[in-house]
Amino acid sequence: MDRSAVDTIRGYCYQFDKAILEILSLTENSDYVDIECLEDVDVFKDGELQAIQCKYYECTDYNHSVIAEPIRLMLTHFSKNPEFFGKYHLYGHYKDGQYKLKLPIELDYLKDKFLTYKREKIEHKLHSELGLNDEQLNQFLEKLSIDINAKDFDAQKSETLESLAAAFNCDLFIAEHYFYNGSFSLISNIACKKGDRRISRQMFFGSIDKSAVLFNAWLYKYKGRNAYLKKIKSDLFSRVLNTQPYDRFFLLDASRAASIADVNDCIRVIQRKWSNLSKRIAEPYSPFIYLFGVTEDFKWKLKNQLYNEGLRFVDGYGFKGSNFCPESMLKAKKSIDIHFQFLETEEDFFFLANASKSKIEIIQFFHNQKIELRNNLSSTDVQIHEFNDIKEII
Repeated sequence: MDRSAVDTIRGYCYQFDKAILEILSLTENSDYVDIECLEDVDVFKDGELQAIQCKYYECTDYNHSVIAEPIRLMLTHFSKNPEFFGKYHLYGHYKDGQYKLKLPIELDYLKDKFLTYKREKIEHKLHSELGLNDEQLNQFLEKLSIDINAKDFDAQKSETLESLAAAFNCDLFIAEHYFYNGSFSLISNIACKKGDRRISRQMFFGSIDKSAVLFNAWLYKYKGRNAYLKKIKSDLFSRVLNTQPYDRFFLLDASRAASIADVNDCIRVIQRKWSNLSKRIAEPYSPFIYLFGVTEDFKWKLKNQLYNEGLRFVDGYGFKGSNFCPESMLKAKKSIDIHFQFLETEEDFFFLANASKSKIEIIQFFHNQKIELRNNLSSTDVQIHEFNDIKEII
């Protein structure tokens, strides 16, 4: 990805992080934030609206021209909305050159540096063209605040994670992998809406998925697929040599799998990395795998392919037409001749999980709709972009 594209993505991520911070600063459930409306982030709290223009230029020095256009747009809005009860705020990070801006901005400085400009060799004085007098311009200045020394990308990201940890009373790991991804996904979806882009404090806290690592499209593009998946793997699935022989259930959404071969490969990776069938250990173990989002015919062809290729498994059914027998699968987990356990149905999964007498670990990979657990079961849930992401994470 070229440098300009990365900068654009970082700019959006920076803006969305700012939106999350502003939402977390709200104190009343009825307070709200509008995304990409009057400005990038419009905040209504304490009975007042603050329209925030948010910019990130980590590779660009500050010059008056960088903020002149946003100031002119704000002044134009001010001139057309004399009853506007809010304030305008310019918020941004720049590589250098902040010393060039003299604060607070005085009237003549405003006119000379920001409102007077040339376009196609013609000089414009926006204040004159809008018919604004000095008193009105001073009123505008009272509504305008500027911060060109905003935190850099990483510092603001850290502030966002710390604020989420405080808001949800959790540690930074949970804040990043559960609440941050959920918050970021929520804000980016709102920003892409054609209609209502408003979210209240109450809506925000009610909408965050508290139990899943949600797919973050912006970070996926910015970091690159491999780096993004590697980060999830290192944080959630760093496997150690003395992995305990727990009953591990892998719930895989195969609805977007390109082929049976892709699912075959994925199962082999899980089986290889999360089994220990050595004769030298006291308690061998292998994983339980349940596929959802695919047809029965798909499963039948997959099972035939796996079996014909020598990967042995059991599914809890002793013969065609028999009832499901969880005891046979729990026993097979300890057999060095069985590579994994294939769960046929969602009900079989719940039946077996409840029948287990070992510690249970459930890992679920899903696209849009995950399986809702019951009977006090809990899981690590990871939203994926494409099916083959699972192999990289596991």
